[in-house]
Amino acid sequence: MPTNKLVFLGADICLTNFRGEERRSKRTGEVVNAAGDRNFCVKLSDEDARKLKLEGWNVKQYFSAGNTERVKPDFEYIPVTIRFDLYPPKVFMISGHHKTELNQDTIGLLQGREFENIDLVISGSRWERAGKTGIKAYLFKGGFTLLLDEFDQKYDFLEDDDCAVPPFDMEESDQAANW
Repeated sequence: MPTNKLVFLGADICLTNFRGEERRSKRTGEVVNAAGDRNFCVKLSDEDARKLKLEGWNVKQYFSAGNTERVKPDFEYIPVTIRFDLYPPKVFMISGHHKTELNQDTIGLLQGREFENIDLVISGSRWERAGKTGIKAYLFKGGFTLLLDEFDQKYDFLEDDDCAVPPFDMEESDQAANW
């Protein structure tokens, strides 16, 4: 009996599409990700891949262009869908000392970012179609800790609201001046 939830602490993700952009295969030109479909993949250890396959999860293999023999994949992964319609996930972006909850309109902020750590809870949903069965993975909870460079770390102590307050006292006449 498969577990309904998977927990990945310190997850390694790839093939991200947090913005839900349409993507086409470079080789064939066919649509491989429809516009609006948000997703990413979690790389699996050999042992996790073996266990999840036995339970019926949708484990896939990745072969890089340089892997011409295609005998052993570069890695195995599980594709994870992000949907906000029926059961929206709890997703947080952590940047230094700030935690921001993301929603359908803001989750795209994760695209192209580097992460120090990612913790995930994945929910499984059983499916059956044309005599085939499996378990599709959906994001249930996620904590995405951004990797901060020296500049980000230097100014991390500032709150967003603090930026609107000048670091010195201004008189009313100075505030109206056109600087």
